[in-house]
Amino acid sequence: MKGQKAETHKEEHCEHAVPTSGEAATDASKRVLPYLKLPVEFAQDLTWSNHPGHLALQTYFNPEKPHLGGDFNVSGLQPVLREMEDPYRFILKDDKDRFYLYDEYEGFLQWVKSKELEEMDTYQEMVNWILCELGDLETEPVYPDRHPADAVGQAPERVTHGLLLA
Repeated sequence: MKGQKAETHKEEHCEHAVPTSGEAATDASKRVLPYLKLPVEFAQDLTWSNHPGHLALQTYFNPEKPHLGGDFNVSGLQPVLREMEDPYRFILKDDKDRFYLYDEYEGFLQWVKSKELEEMDTYQEMVNWILCELGDLETEPVYPDRHPADAVGQAPERVTHGLLLA
């Protein structure tokens, strides 16, 4: 993608680090679970958080145990933002820079289908656009054996406002 993007954050010696091998790994050999770090002020006035302590890194994104990326067969799935009030959703991205919405209660992963995202230069622009368009986003469900972005030529299922449309 064009331009400079936010970097995947890997902070040393923080609460979301996991040992790389064995239970007795030292602090120096910890691998940190990645998330897309945005500027602190980005989520400051939102009901969403980008703080690693709020992103449920150990619960949903630890590759050492069952995790969302593995459950849905999406490589490099990592959190960007988590909604801190009901309905407790996540905005996620994968290693192909595709964005997703994940409903923590329902367990549904939805791929954000948008040409606009492909034309944006930074992750911050992309996430801001997703937040602004949240009620009108065109999304498609992701299944463990089928990703809609890979289903070229097939009639997609569409989801709008949380409702499945045929």
